[in-house]
Amino acid sequence: MSYYDQLQDEIDHQAEALEILRKWVADLRSGSFNQGKATLHDQEADTYCCVGVLCETSFTHLRVPQDAVEGPRGISHFLNYEGASPVNNQNAFAVPVAVATYFTERGVQISWGDLYDMNDQFGEHHRTFSQIADFIEEKYIRPLEAQVG
Repeated sequence: MSYYDQLQDEIDHQAEALEILRKWVADLRSGSFNQGKATLHDQEADTYCCVGVLCETSFTHLRVPQDAVEGPRGISHFLNYEGASPVNNQNAFAVPVAVATYFTERGVQISWGDLYDMNDQFGEHHRTFSQIADFIEEKYIRPLEAQVG
């Protein structure tokens, strides 16, 4: 593969990641997801953290297979996305390795901790899904748009 082909392939992968980021932002703003704290998806309350919304976006748009869920969807109180690092014997808090790797392999270094902090803080430090979507646009989408062209 020539250098030009490799460069074009990298640009294509970044454009694909850009499209997923845009869909994630659209999902955050859609009103289809209720915001919660400290879990990707609390099925009892039907709430999501912002990264949980990305996981749902990934099932739909990245074609992450349904069986990538650790056990049947909904079998536990929280969705257990495959690859999520266990926290307190639950897989409810960490971004799935498959999702993180998808962006890392495309040169998009997402600061997951910043997103968790914005979603889960109380009081004046808490951010709504719309505010988190603004952050994602500013920190990840606009720079990627500049790279992809």
